[in-house]
Amino acid sequence: MAVVVESSPNTFSALGGVHLFDQILVALGLRRKLREILPKKTARSFDKFRAMVLGFVAGGECLDDMDKLAADQAFDVICKDVHSPITYGRFLRDFDLPNCRALNALLIETSMRLRK
Repeated sequence: MAVVVESSPNTFSALGGVHLFDQILVALGLRRKLREILPKKTARSFDKFRAMVLGFVAGGECLDDMDKLAADQAFDVICKDVHSPITYGRFLRDFDLPNCRALNALLIETSMRLRK
């Protein structure tokens, strides 16, 4: 993956760099890989997962920080639809032990791939 820096007339945000991490998620093909891992009973599971990961990258320390991040124009554009902390809490409660184990295995596989 090549990183390209371009000038833009749009609003500048300190969180604009989150776009790079979003592109890494795409390059790793995580949407396809997580399809079988994330809870099925939650609508748009990957979008919620992706927003929380990018929120963590952007400095969010808890679910309540997602409200603060949603106020940032760049973060909101990248995530497209930032939900309330309550929605993310419900999503996380949908995880069971098999989901967590499969997610941990994917984390190990992905980290080894990134190290190569």
